[in-house]
Amino acid sequence: MRGFWPDEKVDRSAWSKNSPIYLLYKFIERRLLIKSEAIVSLTHQAVECFSQYEYLKGHKLNTEVIRTCTDLQSYKLDNISKDKGINFVHLGSVDTAYDVLPVINFFKFFSGKIHSKITFINRDSQIFLETQLERNLIKSSEYKIISANFSEIPILLKESTIGLFNTKLNFSIKASVPTKIGEFLASGLPILCNDFNKDVTNLIKVNKVGLIIDFNNIRKFEEYFELISKLLSDKQLEKRCRNVASEEFNLKNGIESYLKVYKTLAE
Repeated sequence: MRGFWPDEKVDRSAWSKNSPIYLLYKFIERRLLIKSEAIVSLTHQAVECFSQYEYLKGHKLNTEVIRTCTDLQSYKLDNISKDKGINFVHLGSVDTAYDVLPVINFFKFFSGKIHSKITFINRDSQIFLETQLERNLIKSSEYKIISANFSEIPILLKESTIGLFNTKLNFSIKASVPTKIGEFLASGLPILCNDFNKDVTNLIKVNKVGLIIDFNNIRKFEEYFELISKLLSDKQLEKRCRNVASEEFNLKNGIESYLKVYKTLAE
């Protein structure tokens, strides 16, 4: 399961919770969970959510947590000369599951404190992004909006200092581990994100590979500035990020975990 898909459609404003299509897919989800011999989830929190489903109570589930994987060979720690200051990067969608406006406001604060730039790697919302950045008086010299192919992402990330994103809070996000997390960490980049599920929050806090940020709390921005400055001064940070990517998001390990599940079922 990549997530609670029917609930994602509701949480991201595509379906109504009372619509026939939502009810149909929830029925299908119910049958699949009951009949499954094994369930692969992206998060432990999603597995915990199964206990909320009345129809699964007393039903023994065979579950395995396998993260969204990253091909580590495509992402390197080669040093690229960077401007002084902080180069933020926001990768992927800025709507549906995400709320980018607090991120822009957060960047505006930072650009007023220290020389900073932000790159948005995005295909579908470039006009929206440019409008919002101009509305917030972000200088054109402080941001880039780039449409990139998948093969170009590793190079663009090497030019950055830190990855960030802000998700909308809802039920379905508890089962999500955005692909960008593994890509950021594999590139040696720490992560700034909000507290949207326990798995990601614990991953970042326990391994010290970023900070959990409340992008809507302007009064804490000064505190965040100090914490980020301290984080980036850690000489072991880049290596630590890469190690976490290798342990948690390694494509090779993911393949082996899936094979183990299939072999166990076949036996």
